[in-house]
Amino acid sequence: RDNLVKRLYQQRTGYWKADGEGMEVFTRGELGRALDLVAGGSEQRLGDVVRSLDDRGDLGMALRVADLALAAHPQSATLIAERRRALDGLRLKYQFDPFRLIIYSELAGESISPAPPGLRE
Repeated sequence: RDNLVKRLYQQRTGYWKADGEGMEVFTRGELGRALDLVAGGSEQRLGDVVRSLDDRGDLGMALRVADLALAAHPQSATLIAERRRALDGLRLKYQFDPFRLIIYSELAGESISPAPPGLRE
C-alpha cells in the first residue's frame, strides 16, 4: 500500500523533483562504482557498512548497499553473505506480507512452500 501511494504521488507531481532528484538516472553499476570510491575500493569496508545497517535494523538499506557493492565486487564472499543476511531478515520481517515475502524470497533464491492442508482455508 505504501508503494502504491508513493507511485500515485509521483504520477501526480511528476518524476523530476525541485531538488533535482530524477533529473539524472544512474545505472546500478555506476552507483556501485561511486559507492566503491567512497569506501576507498575496500570490499571489507562495504561489508562492514552492510553488516552495521543490518545490525541496527535497516534491512532494506542493507540490501540496497549490498546490491550496489556487489556491482563493484561481484565475487565477494563477504558481500554475498551480508546480502543474504539482509534478505533473511527482510523475509522474517515481512513473513505476513505475502507480496514482499515473495519478492524477497525470489531475490534470495528461496522457494515458498505451500501451506499445509489444514492451514489453506
